[in-house]
Amino acid sequence: MQKQEIHFDTLRLAAGEYSGNIIINEALTIEGPAEGEAVIKYQPVTDTSGLVNSGYYPVISATAPLTMNGNIIVAGPVGASTDYDYLHQYITGVLSENNLNLNGITFKDIRHDPISGMQCGLPIVANGNETTEVNIINCEIVDFQKQAIRIQTPNAKVTISNNTITSGRIKNVQVKAFAKSAYVI
Repeated sequence: MQKQEIHFDTLRLAAGEYSGNIIINEALTIEGPAEGEAVIKYQPVTDTSGLVNSGYYPVISATAPLTMNGNIIVAGPVGASTDYDYLHQYITGVLSENNLNLNGITFKDIRHDPISGMQCGLPIVANGNETTEVNIINCEIVDFQKQAIRIQTPNAKVTISNNTITSGRIKNVQVKAFAKSAYVI
């Protein structure tokens, strides 16, 4: 799935493992498999062209509306690295600049391995504008390094409900920039 240009509105993943660094610039729904799990894994970034914000290095980057449903794991890097560039990448699970709907998605290992002093590891980052809607429902976020959910949208409608967030590190939800209505349950 890396560096491929695709045009359709729904992507149904089969169970298995996929390389990350996916850039979405058209509205897309990603459906997980009916049985088993689809794992989308972080890959160290060498080409930053097309990234939403070059300060982040996401598994999935979206400038258009993104919906993800069920049986999908967004996974960070695994295995130790001493590569300087890798250790200074702001590892992110999903980075969205538009409407974002996540339902039943698992985020895991969104962090450096080993943990670096950079505190880089944000499973979900949502930026946008006053018409942006963010819904994060029934998701599981485990073993991350910084904040579980960071929402930075002026006057957005935000719903965060029935999620499980566990980590031995910093764990929180940050909603800022004057969200119009935020429901964190």
